[in-house]
Amino acid sequence: MRIATNMMSYNFLNSLNTSLEQQNKLQEQLTDGRAIHRPSDDPVKASRDLRYQTNLGINTQYTQNLQDAQSWMNTTDGAMSDLSSVMIKINELVVSADDTKPQDALNTIGHQIDELINQVVQIGNTQLGDRYVFGGENDTTQPFVRTTIQDPQSGLTKEVVIYNGDDTKLSMPIKNGAADPTQDSVNLTGVDAFGPAETTFGRSTLSVLNHLLDIKNELTKTSTISQSNSNGGIGKVGGTYTGVGYQSYDVRIDSVTGGVVDGASVSMDGGNTWTSVPAANLAVGSATGPTVIDLGQGVTFSIAASSDNTAHTVGSTGDVYSFRVPQATTSVQQSNSAGGAATVTGTYTKTEATNYSVRVTGLDATGQITGAEFTTDQGTTWTAVPSLTAGNPAVVGLTNGIQLNITADTDNAVGNTYSFQVPQNTQSDVKWLSGVATNYVLDDHNMQLKAQTGLGTRMSMYEMAASMMANQSSVIQTDIASNGSIDIAKAITDFNTSQTLYRAALAVGGRIMPPSLVDFLS
Repeated sequence: MRIATNMMSYNFLNSLNTSLEQQNKLQEQLTDGRAIHRPSDDPVKASRDLRYQTNLGINTQYTQNLQDAQSWMNTTDGAMSDLSSVMIKINELVVSADDTKPQDALNTIGHQIDELINQVVQIGNTQLGDRYVFGGENDTTQPFVRTTIQDPQSGLTKEVVIYNGDDTKLSMPIKNGAADPTQDSVNLTGVDAFGPAETTFGRSTLSVLNHLLDIKNELTKTSTISQSNSNGGIGKVGGTYTGVGYQSYDVRIDSVTGGVVDGASVSMDGGNTWTSVPAANLAVGSATGPTVIDLGQGVTFSIAASSDNTAHTVGSTGDVYSFRVPQATTSVQQSNSAGGAATVTGTYTKTEATNYSVRVTGLDATGQITGAEFTTDQGTTWTAVPSLTAGNPAVVGLTNGIQLNITADTDNAVGNTYSFQVPQNTQSDVKWLSGVATNYVLDDHNMQLKAQTGLGTRMSMYEMAASMMANQSSVIQTDIASNGSIDIAKAITDFNTSQTLYRAALAVGGRIMPPSLVDFLS
């Protein structure tokens, strides 16, 4: 077979170029330690590396989502722990508000709870960065605002904490598929932490904060009956409440003739809805007698005539009277506990409180009271009672529409005293505080602990997920390394071998290349 000079040259240069390409490939691999730089290097490994890199990117994003979720939940959990501490303190204060404390002490407890309510509102406005954790999806607006609002229908004002958030659950995906907010939620909304939503004068409020404000108002009140118009006719609660628990009423004057109330409406939901009182349930009074309204369930409410009484009309608000039943009954302190029992009756005609003491000055043989005197200045001066109707009980007429009924008893004695204050409802209702208010705080706190427990369960799940993702990331990175990395020692050896062979080929090629015409042109 004839070997031409050009063929020898071509084969030599082709082999030399292949060796140089191999050397360049090894040098490129040694530069970054990777075996694959383009799909053509190894299509199978390149496809596998692409899949690994995709999985690593997804895992990295889920890990970031999980870290964001943990940060949100840790902030929420810390706020709930602070809230729990405040609720425990409020419960201690409410329990301490018993009938052994004077009104001044109860007022002080009310002011302490008022400050704790501010702390609760501050906790409700906890932020993570510039986002409010209890705002639901509306997390860029301050969710809780403590303010006083007015009912446009009645003019009734009320202190509330408005909730500007919503009840939307936030979720951050940490796995393939659509996130389920009911299972994957990372937040507690204001409704979760502060109770079901309620509507007050058209504004959204939450039950826990409404309860706390009710407790504060009870402890700091100066009168159970609140009048929007202090110059209007005096309102009085009568009858005996036959319902269960307590009921709040708002009574609005709708019509006035010559100062006498002849039309009214009532609300039993804080002034949100009003119902006109039927004529059959309204006994119109006169200039000397009050109008009496039958509110049902054994409760009546009377409003005295007054030239300052104002009716509700379109564009103007009518006088509103607010109160709760059952009201605390008037308690009478007896100097002789073995003596006849006493009860207070009548309709008190003043707004400020009066302290009465009645002292027995006369008795008959059966123990019936035949004479008495009274004082309203802690015993400095004693005055004969305006009237006394003998009998069993004896009806002792006092000032301001009040009577004291004293039963006959053989243990009655001259000098026995009976002391009481009217209206009794200027005092905080410790019975309501020890019953309803205490249950409010306990039930609300238990609800919050349940919500925090649910959050803690999700936090534990996310901690396990974080550990799994870290392990998965390690496995993927190991797969990437084993699939695309080179054996450094082997690559160096191969590179040195290739370099040596390349140089040897150059040396040998220079000798075996056949002479050309150029070699003879000298």
